[in-house]
Amino acid sequence: MKTAFILSLLALVSPLFSAPLDDAVALLQSRKFPEAATAFASLPADAAGPGYAAYHKALSLHLAGQQDEAIAAAATVPADSPWGMKARFLTGSALTKQKNHPQAEAIYAEAAARAFAPKRRDDLVKALLEFAEETVTPTAAGEVARAQPDWKKA
Repeated sequence: MKTAFILSLLALVSPLFSAPLDDAVALLQSRKFPEAATAFASLPADAAGPGYAAYHKALSLHLAGQQDEAIAAAATVPADSPWGMKARFLTGSALTKQKNHPQAEAIYAEAAARAFAPKRRDDLVKALLEFAEETVTPTAAGEVARAQPDWKKA
């Protein structure tokens, strides 16, 4: 009984939050960037996940040509959210549009250092080698035999 009540309450409440989110996304897709920024700003901070509304507000402002406001909005995106890295690159893009190349270069250099770090490279090589080993190792006794690749088709 209690579960049914909670589910029916969620069914009533979810359209209240999804309608403004859908409207904001529609404004962004229809290239009404200032209106989209206002719509995303009016959403709760955790609408559709942490950082989603803040990042899309910053993106809308960037596309509207309001670079200072876009940089400020991108700074509100939590760094540990799925949108944090995108916000950093959006900040770099906005700084580039403002011809502030040294600060933009610092953002890109930090991302490149993280992407090309020896530890990350070694982990990637290790994962690739493990995958290659699994691919070329013949099946052990008692396992189902995998179909051999047809190299002529490939």
